Amino acid sequence: MSKFHFVNDNKIFYSKLEISIVVALNYYYIYYFLILRFEKEFCNWTSDNHNIDQLIQQTQLNAFTFKDIIEWILFSKFTNIKYLAKEGFGTIFKAVWIDGYITGIDYQKNVWKRSAQIDICLKGLYNSKDIKQEFLEEIKNQHKYGGKSAIVIYGITKNPKDGNYMIVMEYAKQGSLRQLLDSKYVNQNMFSSYITDFGLCKPVSQDSSSKAFFGVLPYIAPEVLYAHGKEYTQKSDIYSFGIIMSEVFTGYPPYHDIPHDKDLAIRICLGYRPKIRCEVPQLLLDLINKCLDADPQNRPTASELADTLNKFFINLKNKETGLYSQVEDLDKNFLSCDQVKSTRFEYQTHPQAIYTSQFLNLSTLPKPASQPSQHINFEVPDSK
Repeated sequence: MSKFHFVNDNKIFYSKLEISIVVALNYYYIYYFLILRFEKEFCNWTSDNHNIDQLIQQTQLNAFTFKDIIEWILFSKFTNIKYLAKEGFGTIFKAVWIDGYITGIDYQKNVWKRSAQIDICLKGLYNSKDIKQEFLEEIKNQHKYGGKSAIVIYGITKNPKDGNYMIVMEYAKQGSLRQLLDSKYVNQNMFSSYITDFGLCKPVSQDSSSKAFFGVLPYIAPEVLYAHGKEYTQKSDIYSFGIIMSEVFTGYPPYHDIPHDKDLAIRICLGYRPKIRCEVPQLLLDLINKCLDADPQNRPTASELADTLNKFFINLKNKETGLYSQVEDLDKNFLSCDQVKSTRFEYQTHPQAIYTSQFLNLSTLPKPASQPSQHINFEVPDSK
């Protein structure tokens, strides 16, 4: 079989194999050129921290697409910096990145092609002059999934005022889940959700040998509380997802009306769970309870959970399914939008209910135990 043949108008038709080879060669040429350019620029910048320099350089050298790149970005490249919020171990700002992120290479001018200026998020890290390698690994993990299930990390910069490092991240226009639930819970619009950090909620100076335990108490699985932070597993993540499910359905932050202290941690270990303050289809309520089971082995795996939710999504369109019937029954007696707003959003958060990461001193907690009577059920609050 010939590699190509001529037709009347002298056009050449290449085989699929030849086309694949040309595409591959072109790809590796671009990749090789990319690596050479990055290596050439290594001497033009430094973060003044060896570990950060290594992280950025290795990420650039291992990049297969332009989306895989992390940059060292001069602080002067940001403008319109505005304070957004304070977290347990950092401060969040919104800013405009004047240059924008890398999208390609202009071979004629030998310069980077960049997006237009964009809104970004700056996450300032307290006491980050002594940032630990373990913390940088968390940045690497988040960057790996950026744009798929996590907020994109564009790079790292340094605040010249205090010398602390800042993570340059994609700006979430809709804000946090809490802001979305408070302001647009009854809105019919659909929004994509992303994880904003993978463990970036602890002091940057903490290393793996530290026994200090940090986190947001309401979302931590009982076995993790009992083991003082030493039992973080996929199963404990499933528990946290169950708490988020209950929060989405009710609109209320978990345990918003009580202090987030050792007493709550004890109650969680003994089977206490957030109250569901509205009617929820029984199939979904069963799934939430399964995610929040005190025994990690009784919780679904991530793949099982994804399969179940996908099945629910399909069943919502099928009138013959149990889930469709349960939702239909709830719709018949559902409150109007005005009633929903009055019953779901008029709540007060206890002054000691803390939803940012904090140091947790929770020694000598009881061993986690299941209490069927404590499984969550719906409870419609009094409307006043």
